[in-house]
Amino acid sequence: MLGGTIAYKGTRTSNIADGDISILNCIVELKTPFFNLKDLTFTQIDSKITLHNLQNLQIKETILKGSQAGGSISGTVTLKNPYEKSILNLSGTINPHPALIAKLGAMASLFLKQKQGSSGFPFKITGTLEKPDFSLK
Repeated sequence: MLGGTIAYKGTRTSNIADGDISILNCIVELKTPFFNLKDLTFTQIDSKITLHNLQNLQIKETILKGSQAGGSISGTVTLKNPYEKSILNLSGTINPHPALIAKLGAMASLFLKQKQGSSGFPFKITGTLEKPDFSLK
């Protein structure tokens, strides 16, 4: 589940729409808690998108900013009718802040330190809007 405030600014030519989307004060609920973490809160999410033929949403760059973590996402969403069946092909990195790692406890801290690359934890989101599948790469 995703909640927040969305603002859109963009242009449209023929079958292509370009835009910038900003989401403020967003809470992303995790379907499966991660070391007792049930959600992530982001103060701002900024995204550059292109919509082709009202079917293929290209997420060029998304920057996540929050007190718990930061990160980035890019990829595609193939839009379907109903929208819940839209297909996700997204990847990115998440960078948990030290306070979040400490809050998760020693076991999570050890796990995260082993998995973390120089630019954070790479992840992938596949599946559909209705049933997204999140995995660490």
